[in-house]
Amino acid sequence: MTDYILVHGAWCTGRVWDTVAAGLTDLGHTVHVVEQLPSTGGAGAGLAEDVEHVRQALRARPGAVLVAHSYAGIVAAELADEPDLAHTVHLASFWPRPGQALVDLRAEWDDPWLDDGGDGTLVVTDRVDHAHSMLAADLSDEDYAVFHATLRPQSLASVVTPASAPKRTHPATYVRCLRDQAVPTVDQVKMGAGADHTVTLDASHMVMLSRPRELVAVLAKVGENAKQPA
Repeated sequence: MTDYILVHGAWCTGRVWDTVAAGLTDLGHTVHVVEQLPSTGGAGAGLAEDVEHVRQALRARPGAVLVAHSYAGIVAAELADEPDLAHTVHLASFWPRPGQALVDLRAEWDDPWLDDGGDGTLVVTDRVDHAHSMLAADLSDEDYAVFHATLRPQSLASVVTPASAPKRTHPATYVRCLRDQAVPTVDQVKMGAGADHTVTLDASHMVMLSRPRELVAVLAKVGENAKQPA
């Protein structure tokens, strides 16, 4: 069986993983969900604090598979040479080269869905219909409204800090989401080009909410392969 560490993206909390974590647990795996990155909820922390937070989780669970969604891909890139890590899954995530920050990788949107929080944070627009179309168009209106209510401010520092992105010392899988409007698939293709394996899912950015069963199957397969001898 495999040990997984699931890391949410910007503006979210670990609640987004509830169904996926339950699915992996039902298969006999061990799952640790990062409940909230330090940069989520206010302006007091940034990328460095997020990296250290996840690093401590990794060191408590040597041999784990790290699953990083969206912004968390920047955090994962900073842990690319972490000796306790068996495999990284970049899930519709940003994957920087050295010196790049999230803002350097982010596509320009014709109709932006992020607003300046005015206090050192960025917030998801209160135009719920627009945010729904960008983040999770394949969720029902009711399910999206529940998710939207959980969104938090995100530290501006976390998205403008350049990554060091050390050379990777373990395998990585990139999971592309073909209906993603928040991180367009064309950008996912470019950022994930260096992955050892690529998987595609017919899903929006919030794939763990809209296609949890399919994602559980993908992660279980990654875990199975990660346990095989080189």
